[in-house]
Amino acid sequence: MKTVISKCICILFTVNATWKSIPQLAARGGISRWLPHLQGGACNRFYYFIYKKIIINLTAIEIMKNKMIIIGFILVSFATVAQEKKITWDYPVKPGTEEWKKCNSPEEIYQALQIPENVLKGINTESLVQICLNYPATTVFHIFNTPQQGFDGFYKQFNGIQELMRRKDAGVHLLNKYADMSMKDFNPLWTLEEQGKFVEKFYYMELFLVQPVIMQSFSKEERKILMKESLNKFDMKLSRGDLFGGLNPMATVWIMARVLHTENKLSITAVDPSTITHSLESGLLTDFDAIAVYQQVKSYSNE
Repeated sequence: MKTVISKCICILFTVNATWKSIPQLAARGGISRWLPHLQGGACNRFYYFIYKKIIINLTAIEIMKNKMIIIGFILVSFATVAQEKKITWDYPVKPGTEEWKKCNSPEEIYQALQIPENVLKGINTESLVQICLNYPATTVFHIFNTPQQGFDGFYKQFNGIQELMRRKDAGVHLLNKYADMSMKDFNPLWTLEEQGKFVEKFYYMELFLVQPVIMQSFSKEERKILMKESLNKFDMKLSRGDLFGGLNPMATVWIMARVLHTENKLSITAVDPSTITHSLESGLLTDFDAIAVYQQVKSYSNE
Protein backbone atom coordinates (compact mmCIF):
# COMPACT_ATOMS: atom_id res chain seq x y z
CA MET A 1 0.00 0.00 0.00
CA LYS A 2 2.86 2.32 0.87
CA THR A 3 4.35 1.59 -2.52
CA VAL A 4 1.09 2.52 -4.25
CA ILE A 5 0.85 5.77 -2.28
CA SER A 6 4.48 6.60 -2.97
CA LYS A 7 4.06 6.02 -6.69
CA CYS A 8 0.88 8.10 -6.75
CA ILE A 9 2.75 10.94 -5.05
CA CYS A 10 5.51 10.56 -7.61
CA ILE A 11 2.92 10.72 -10.37
CA LEU A 12 1.49 13.93 -8.89
CA PHE A 13 4.95 15.52 -8.80
CA THR A 14 5.56 14.29 -12.33
CA VAL A 15 2.23 15.74 -13.44
CA ASN A 16 3.24 19.12 -12.10
CA ALA A 17 6.57 18.96 -13.89
CA THR A 18 4.93 17.68 -17.05
CA TRP A 19 2.38 20.53 -17.06
CA LYS A 20 5.23 22.97 -17.23
CA SER A 21 7.25 21.02 -19.80
CA ILE A 22 4.70 19.49 -22.20
CA PRO A 23 5.79 21.61 -25.19
CA GLN A 24 9.49 20.82 -24.64
CA LEU A 25 8.82 17.11 -24.04
CA ALA A 26 6.67 16.84 -27.13
CA ALA A 27 9.32 18.56 -29.20
CA ARG A 28 11.93 16.01 -28.03
CA GLY A 29 9.57 13.04 -28.25
CA GLY A 30 9.86 12.78 -24.45
CA ILE A 31 6.29 11.66 -23.76
CA SER A 32 6.48 8.78 -26.20
CA ARG A 33 9.74 7.62 -24.57
CA TRP A 34 8.47 7.83 -20.99
CA LEU A 35 5.38 5.64 -21.30
CA PRO A 36 7.04 2.35 -22.40
CA HIS A 37 9.16 2.24 -19.20
CA LEU A 38 6.01 1.87 -17.11
CA GLN A 39 4.62 -1.14 -19.01
CA GLY A 40 6.20 -4.03 -17.05
CA GLY A 41 3.91 -6.12 -14.81
CA ALA A 42 0.26 -5.74 -13.77
CA CYS A 43 0.95 -3.07 -11.18
CA ASN A 44 3.09 -1.09 -13.55
CA ARG A 45 0.43 -1.44 -16.24
CA PHE A 46 -2.00 0.12 -13.74
CA TYR A 47 0.34 3.10 -13.24
CA TYR A 48 1.00 3.15 -16.96
CA PHE A 49 -2.74 3.43 -17.60
CA ILE A 50 -3.14 6.25 -15.03
CA TYR A 51 -0.09 8.10 -16.24
CA LYS A 52 -1.09 7.75 -19.87
CA LYS A 53 -4.49 9.23 -19.11
CA ILE A 54 -2.87 12.09 -17.21
CA ILE A 55 -0.44 12.81 -20.05
CA ILE A 56 -3.20 12.66 -22.66
CA ASN A 57 -5.41 14.98 -20.61
CA LEU A 58 -2.56 17.35 -19.88
CA THR A 59 -1.63 17.40 -23.55
CA ALA A 60 -5.23 18.16 -24.54
CA ILE A 61 -5.42 20.92 -21.92
CA GLU A 62 -2.10 22.34 -23.06
CA ILE A 63 -3.25 22.27 -26.69
CA MET A 64 -6.44 24.10 -25.71
CA LYS A 65 -4.40 26.55 -23.69
CA ASN A 66 -2.09 27.14 -26.65
CA LYS A 67 -5.10 27.53 -28.93
CA MET A 68 -6.52 30.18 -26.62
CA ILE A 69 -3.17 31.97 -26.63
CA ILE A 70 -3.04 31.80 -30.43
CA ILE A 71 -6.63 33.04 -30.72
CA GLY A 72 -5.82 35.90 -28.35
CA PHE A 73 -2.72 36.71 -30.37
CA ILE A 74 -4.76 36.69 -33.59
CA LEU A 75 -7.37 39.01 -32.07
CA VAL A 76 -4.67 41.40 -30.87
CA SER A 77 -3.02 41.22 -34.28
CA PHE A 78 -6.32 42.02 -36.00
CA ALA A 79 -6.80 44.98 -33.66
CA THR A 80 -3.29 46.19 -34.40
CA VAL A 81 -3.79 45.81 -38.14
CA ALA A 82 -7.12 47.62 -37.87
CA GLN A 83 -5.38 50.51 -36.11
CA GLU A 84 -2.61 50.53 -38.70
CA LYS A 85 -5.22 50.52 -41.45
CA LYS A 86 -7.06 53.58 -40.22
CA ILE A 87 -8.31 55.46 -43.22
CA THR A 88 -5.70 58.07 -44.03
CA TRP A 89 -5.67 60.61 -46.77
CA ASP A 90 -3.30 63.21 -48.15
CA TYR A 91 -3.78 66.11 -50.51
CA PRO A 92 -3.39 64.96 -54.13
CA VAL A 93 -1.95 68.32 -55.19
CA LYS A 94 0.57 70.45 -53.30
CA PRO A 95 2.41 73.70 -53.99
CA GLY A 96 5.35 73.22 -56.31
CA THR A 97 4.03 70.05 -57.96
CA GLU A 98 3.08 69.77 -61.63
CA GLU A 99 -0.53 69.09 -60.64
CA TRP A 100 -0.62 72.34 -58.69
CA LYS A 101 0.82 74.28 -61.62
CA LYS A 102 -1.87 72.89 -63.93
CA CYS A 103 -4.61 74.56 -61.88
CA ASN A 104 -5.58 77.78 -63.64
CA SER A 105 -7.47 79.47 -60.79
CA PRO A 106 -7.90 79.38 -57.01
CA GLU A 107 -11.26 77.67 -57.55
CA GLU A 108 -9.57 74.81 -59.40
CA ILE A 109 -7.10 74.42 -56.53
CA TYR A 110 -9.87 74.42 -53.93
CA GLN A 111 -11.73 71.78 -55.91
CA ALA A 112 -8.62 69.62 -56.25
CA LEU A 113 -8.11 69.73 -52.46
CA GLN A 114 -11.55 68.36 -51.58
CA ILE A 115 -11.65 65.06 -49.71
CA PRO A 116 -13.75 62.44 -51.57
CA GLU A 117 -17.03 62.01 -49.72
CA ASN A 118 -16.68 58.22 -49.53
CA VAL A 119 -13.33 58.74 -47.75
CA LEU A 120 -14.24 61.74 -45.61
CA LYS A 121 -16.74 59.96 -43.35
CA GLY A 122 -14.26 57.20 -42.59
CA ILE A 123 -11.41 59.46 -41.46
CA ASN A 124 -11.14 59.49 -37.67
CA THR A 125 -11.35 62.89 -35.98
CA GLU A 126 -7.75 62.93 -34.78
CA SER A 127 -6.51 62.45 -38.35
CA LEU A 128 -9.01 64.97 -39.68
CA VAL A 129 -7.62 67.63 -37.33
CA GLN A 130 -4.14 67.09 -38.78
CA ILE A 131 -5.45 67.12 -42.36
CA CYS A 132 -7.12 70.49 -41.75
CA LEU A 133 -3.94 71.89 -40.22
CA ASN A 134 -1.98 70.73 -43.28
CA TYR A 135 -4.27 72.48 -45.78
CA PRO A 136 -1.92 73.63 -48.59
CA ALA A 137 -3.85 76.65 -49.94
CA THR A 138 -3.13 78.76 -46.86
CA THR A 139 -3.62 82.08 -48.64
CA VAL A 140 -7.36 81.58 -48.08
CA PHE A 141 -6.77 82.50 -44.41
CA HIS A 142 -5.06 85.78 -45.22
CA ILE A 143 -6.99 87.39 -48.08
CA PHE A 144 -9.79 88.71 -45.87
CA ASN A 145 -10.05 91.67 -43.54
CA THR A 146 -10.49 89.81 -40.25
CA PRO A 147 -9.35 86.46 -38.80
CA GLN A 148 -12.96 85.24 -38.62
CA GLN A 149 -13.52 86.07 -42.27
CA GLY A 150 -10.38 84.10 -43.06
CA PHE A 151 -11.77 81.08 -41.25
CA ASP A 152 -15.14 81.52 -42.94
CA GLY A 153 -13.43 81.56 -46.34
CA PHE A 154 -11.58 78.35 -45.46
CA TYR A 155 -14.80 76.77 -44.20
CA LYS A 156 -16.60 77.64 -47.43
CA GLN A 157 -13.88 76.13 -49.63
CA PHE A 158 -12.93 72.91 -47.79
CA ASN A 159 -15.23 70.01 -46.94
CA GLY A 160 -12.69 68.68 -44.41
CA ILE A 161 -13.17 71.59 -42.00
CA GLN A 162 -16.93 71.45 -42.56
CA GLU A 163 -16.91 67.82 -41.45
CA LEU A 164 -14.63 68.55 -38.48
CA MET A 165 -16.88 71.32 -37.17
CA ARG A 166 -19.84 68.91 -37.29
CA ARG A 167 -18.19 66.24 -35.19
CA LYS A 168 -19.08 66.09 -31.52
CA ASP A 169 -15.57 65.00 -30.51
CA ALA A 170 -13.82 67.71 -32.52
CA GLY A 171 -13.23 69.93 -29.48
CA VAL A 172 -11.49 67.21 -27.49
CA HIS A 173 -9.15 66.30 -30.35
CA LEU A 174 -8.39 69.93 -31.14
CA LEU A 175 -7.59 70.59 -27.48
CA ASN A 176 -5.33 67.53 -27.28
CA LYS A 177 -3.48 68.59 -30.39
CA TYR A 178 -3.15 72.16 -29.14
CA ALA A 179 -1.68 70.92 -25.87
CA ASP A 180 0.92 68.88 -27.78
CA MET A 181 2.09 71.82 -29.91
CA SER A 182 5.25 73.45 -28.62
CA MET A 183 8.68 74.72 -29.60
CA LYS A 184 10.12 71.25 -29.03
CA ASP A 185 8.98 70.44 -32.56
CA PHE A 186 10.84 73.44 -34.01
CA ASN A 187 14.03 72.89 -35.99
CA PRO A 188 16.27 75.97 -36.20
CA LEU A 189 17.86 74.51 -39.33
CA TRP A 190 14.60 74.77 -41.24
CA THR A 191 14.32 77.17 -44.14
CA LEU A 192 12.35 80.37 -43.60
CA GLU A 193 9.45 78.81 -45.50
CA GLU A 194 9.44 75.75 -43.22
CA GLN A 195 9.64 77.95 -40.13
CA GLY A 196 6.70 79.97 -41.44
CA LYS A 197 4.61 76.81 -41.88
CA PHE A 198 5.40 75.76 -38.33
CA VAL A 199 4.32 79.14 -36.94
CA GLU A 200 1.16 79.29 -39.07
CA LYS A 201 -0.14 76.02 -37.63
CA PHE A 202 -0.51 77.68 -34.21
CA TYR A 203 -2.58 80.42 -35.82
CA TYR A 204 -4.81 77.97 -37.69
CA MET A 205 -5.30 75.80 -34.63
CA GLU A 206 -6.39 78.80 -32.59
CA LEU A 207 -8.79 79.81 -35.37
CA PHE A 208 -10.37 76.37 -35.12
CA LEU A 209 -10.56 76.39 -31.33
CA VAL A 210 -12.10 79.85 -31.04
CA GLN A 211 -15.13 78.97 -33.16
CA PRO A 212 -18.35 79.16 -31.09
CA VAL A 213 -19.41 75.60 -31.99
CA ILE A 214 -16.13 74.28 -30.58
CA MET A 215 -16.07 76.58 -27.57
CA GLN A 216 -19.60 75.57 -26.60
CA SER A 217 -18.77 71.87 -26.89
CA PHE A 218 -16.26 72.14 -24.04
CA SER A 219 -17.12 71.43 -20.45
CA LYS A 220 -16.17 73.99 -17.81
CA GLU A 221 -13.12 71.92 -16.91
CA GLU A 222 -12.05 71.64 -20.54
CA ARG A 223 -12.33 75.41 -20.96
CA LYS A 224 -10.02 75.81 -17.97
CA ILE A 225 -7.54 73.47 -19.61
CA LEU A 226 -7.81 75.55 -22.77
CA MET A 227 -7.11 78.71 -20.79
CA LYS A 228 -3.98 77.20 -19.26
CA GLU A 229 -2.79 76.04 -22.66
CA SER A 230 -3.45 79.48 -24.16
CA LEU A 231 -1.38 81.04 -21.37
CA ASN A 232 1.50 78.69 -22.20
CA LYS A 233 1.24 79.49 -25.89
CA PHE A 234 1.11 83.24 -25.26
CA ASP A 235 4.24 83.07 -23.09
CA MET A 236 5.96 81.01 -25.77
CA LYS A 237 5.03 83.48 -28.51
CA LEU A 238 6.25 86.45 -26.48
CA SER A 239 9.55 84.69 -25.81
CA ARG A 240 9.98 84.04 -29.52
CA GLY A 241 8.88 87.32 -30.99
CA ASP A 242 11.34 86.73 -33.82
CA LEU A 243 9.05 83.92 -35.03
CA PHE A 244 5.57 84.84 -33.85
CA GLY A 245 4.51 88.24 -35.10
CA GLY A 246 1.55 89.92 -36.71
CA LEU A 247 -1.82 88.42 -35.82
CA ASN A 248 -0.36 85.26 -34.33
CA PRO A 249 -0.16 86.34 -30.64
CA MET A 250 -3.52 88.11 -30.88
CA ALA A 251 -5.15 84.84 -31.96
CA THR A 252 -4.13 83.47 -28.56
CA VAL A 253 -5.60 86.52 -26.83
CA TRP A 254 -8.77 85.94 -28.84
CA ILE A 255 -9.06 82.45 -27.36
CA MET A 256 -8.53 83.84 -23.86
CA ALA A 257 -11.17 86.54 -24.32
CA ARG A 258 -13.66 84.11 -25.90
CA VAL A 259 -13.28 81.65 -22.99
CA LEU A 260 -13.70 84.42 -20.42
CA HIS A 261 -16.74 85.71 -22.28
CA THR A 262 -18.27 82.20 -22.39
CA GLU A 263 -17.73 81.94 -18.63
CA ASN A 264 -19.12 85.48 -18.07
CA LYS A 265 -15.76 86.48 -16.62
CA LEU A 266 -14.57 88.96 -19.25
CA SER A 267 -14.06 92.44 -17.87
CA ILE A 268 -13.06 95.00 -20.51
CA THR A 269 -13.63 98.74 -20.24
CA ALA A 270 -14.89 100.20 -23.51
CA VAL A 271 -16.71 103.37 -24.49
CA ASP A 272 -19.08 101.37 -26.62
CA PRO A 273 -19.86 97.81 -25.40
CA SER A 274 -20.73 96.84 -28.96
CA THR A 275 -17.05 97.14 -29.87
CA ILE A 276 -16.32 94.26 -27.49
CA THR A 277 -18.92 92.09 -29.21
CA HIS A 278 -17.55 93.01 -32.63
CA SER A 279 -14.00 92.24 -31.53
CA LEU A 280 -14.97 88.85 -30.14
CA GLU A 281 -16.82 87.97 -33.33
CA SER A 282 -14.22 89.25 -35.79
CA GLY A 283 -10.97 88.44 -34.00
CA LEU A 284 -9.73 92.04 -34.42
CA LEU A 285 -8.98 92.89 -30.81
CA THR A 286 -8.04 96.51 -31.41
CA ASP A 287 -9.87 97.69 -28.29
CA PHE A 288 -8.56 94.93 -26.05
CA ASP A 289 -5.78 95.29 -23.54
CA ALA A 290 -3.99 92.00 -24.17
CA ILE A 291 -2.12 92.10 -20.86
CA ALA A 292 -5.36 92.74 -18.93
CA VAL A 293 -7.00 89.73 -20.64
CA TYR A 294 -3.89 87.67 -19.92
CA GLN A 295 -4.04 88.55 -16.21
CA GLN A 296 -7.76 87.75 -16.02
CA VAL A 297 -7.21 84.34 -17.59
CA LYS A 298 -4.30 83.64 -15.29
CA SER A 299 -6.40 84.51 -12.25
CA TYR A 300 -9.46 82.55 -13.38
CA SER A 301 -7.53 79.42 -14.41
CA ASN A 302 -6.10 79.18 -10.88
CA GLU A 303 -9.50 79.33 -9.15
